[in-house]
Amino acid sequence: MRVSVLIILLLVAGCTSYHEPAPKSYVGKVSVIKSSVGNKKSTSADLFYLSEINGQKVYSSKQATAEKDNGFFLNVKHIDINVPDKMTTFTIVGERINGALIQSIFTKSYYVKGKITFSPEPQETYVVKGELGKTSKVWLEAQSTGKPIMGQVFIKTEED
Repeated sequence: MRVSVLIILLLVAGCTSYHEPAPKSYVGKVSVIKSSVGNKKSTSADLFYLSEINGQKVYSSKQATAEKDNGFFLNVKHIDINVPDKMTTFTIVGERINGALIQSIFTKSYYVKGKITFSPEPQETYVVKGELGKTSKVWLEAQSTGKPIMGQVFIKTEED
């Protein structure tokens, strides 16, 4: 009996809930934020995605990709996130992801993150973009213009 209760507690504790910024019942105008990929190989990729809205975690392309078990191979699953057209703080991330966790031991890891606060234009699509390397960058751009929002680019430089 004690073992059953312990197993149930562990399963429930492992569940994560994610913030849904524009639930199905939302009736206002929305914008869309998409993830993007760079440097894609069969076992790794540089993923740029939205991770939080107003400090609350959202179900992202990183979680969706991690849920797909393809062994050492990596198949990125993109998640489009609907967001209301109101003043909001978005946390955007760029990082190197691998098909299997063990591969992280043998590959160079990169990670950059930034926060941007703005009011998305109704019915606009935004894309999280970036570059990873010795100098890593992440930014959010309007798909219609291809330009960073408010000119904000978040940069992280490796120490030599």
